[in-house]
Amino acid sequence: MIPSDLLVTDIIAGFCYGAFTIIFVIIGLRMALKYFEHNRAELISVGIAWILVSSSAWDNFYYFIHMLLIGEPSYLFFTFLVYTFRLGLPMALFLWMFSVTKLIPMQNRIKLFVILIHFILLIISIILYILALITLFTDLLGIAGESLFMIIYFSFITITGVILMISTLTSGFFIARNASKSNDPRFKLESKFLLSAFIISSLSMIVIQIALASSGEGGVYDQYHLAPAITTIFVLMHITLVISAILFYLGFFLSERLYRWLKKSE
Repeated sequence: MIPSDLLVTDIIAGFCYGAFTIIFVIIGLRMALKYFEHNRAELISVGIAWILVSSSAWDNFYYFIHMLLIGEPSYLFFTFLVYTFRLGLPMALFLWMFSVTKLIPMQNRIKLFVILIHFILLIISIILYILALITLFTDLLGIAGESLFMIIYFSFITITGVILMISTLTSGFFIARNASKSNDPRFKLESKFLLSAFIISSLSMIVIQIALASSGEGGVYDQYHLAPAITTIFVLMHITLVISAILFYLGFFLSERLYRWLKKSE
């Protein structure tokens, strides 16, 4: 029986979080396993990066499952999960940019600079994460200190998420553009799926961040208790994220049967 606390929008969003996570994990695993086929280390880092990108939905999906089966999770444990899962974004950003420096031709000094900058962002994220956990579990600095570190940590993770969106959109555009120059019609079709996925996912994440910011809330549970208008936007954008995840899958792993069907329908 579905709890009365869950609205229709909550249920739709919950399924979206689950679908988004599952599709990205499958994409990541399939990419990582291609290492054994091509013997290229960046395929492993790309695969892990794609899995970690879905970490932005892990706490939402956990919250939905917990509400569905048990009820609202405890604040302390859920806050710990939110802090931990959010660390996946800076990790994904570092691994993605490391992979991009291998996939896109660029000068060695530029490669080193890009990797160093994103490594520094990752280290800062880890330090803020540790400080946030210390204040969460020991209340070392009091309630004000905990709130301060929570704000700083989430603000930095949000900035990292924006950088991740810009990086994936820019690098994805170059990768898709290079693929579109191929004489192979199947490769061109896959590049169209990828470019569409990069654009849709980036725009969706931007709208989600704007919607959350406009709600004026910043607590751990606040994104689960939004105003109806904001909730509708939130759900619609997560539906588009699932669509982008499907497009990503088609761009990377377009089956021969589907390719033939698409060519016949043209």
